[in-house]
Amino acid sequence: MPYGLKPVLAITILSGAAIFVAFPDYVDLQSAPSPDEFLGVLGDATPRATAAAVMDLVFSLAYGTLGVLAFAWASTGVPRLIGTIAIVGAALADEVENAFVLIALRNGSDLKQSTIDALSTAGGIKWGLLVTAVVLFLALTGQRWLDERRS
Repeated sequence: MPYGLKPVLAITILSGAAIFVAFPDYVDLQSAPSPDEFLGVLGDATPRATAAAVMDLVFSLAYGTLGVLAFAWASTGVPRLIGTIAIVGAALADEVENAFVLIALRNGSDLKQSTIDALSTAGGIKWGLLVTAVVLFLALTGQRWLDERRS
């Protein structure tokens, strides 16, 4: 197992779980298409949703770090670079998305559609890059496994 992977993996798992312990509907909150729906999902749980957003900041940093370590293990050269850029980009977009969740929580009933749109855009970028990184990682590890079987 690559150096440093175990603690990063533990932080990733624990912070991911903590998001859902703090506010189980956090994904619904992030994907609300309008201020009314955001506030409807939120209800009177602003402190819990804030805790979930803070945990998601930690989670994003952790899975980004985990991804960098994973691509360093799985490949070299251009594939490693592309994977690393994709996972770091996903984690950064997730951080931006979480920042907009915190802004939306602070704005409360004064929440604007533009904040929801920015949150949604960051989330879309995150998911696009995350899917790219995961598919590439699976392809690279599959190729690595095949190469090891052949030798």
